[in-house]
Amino acid sequence: MGFYASLVQINSYHQPGVEAGKKEANNVIELQANILQYLQSHPGQQFTLRKITTTINQPEDCRTSFKILEYLTRNERGITKIPGKTYFEGTYRYEA
Repeated sequence: MGFYASLVQINSYHQPGVEAGKKEANNVIELQANILQYLQSHPGQQFTLRKITTTINQPEDCRTSFKILEYLTRNERGITKIPGKTYFEGTYRYEA
């Protein structure tokens, strides 16, 4: 939690920071579930980061969504990334 807290600029060793970290962690877990559900409900289709975040109504979480997608490509069976010229041009897909 300390690493993530530093990314979102929360002092995880200060009690209000611990509570804020817990709330933010729950938000990230929910965002990950939404991304995974979206990809799994469209097997074989490719989506950019922008398309995914706007479709699940989380465009302000683009950076967090990118980190989640990168994590999923390494750790979730069936999620793959098709690289683009830039990070934002790459696409993600789920294959059952």
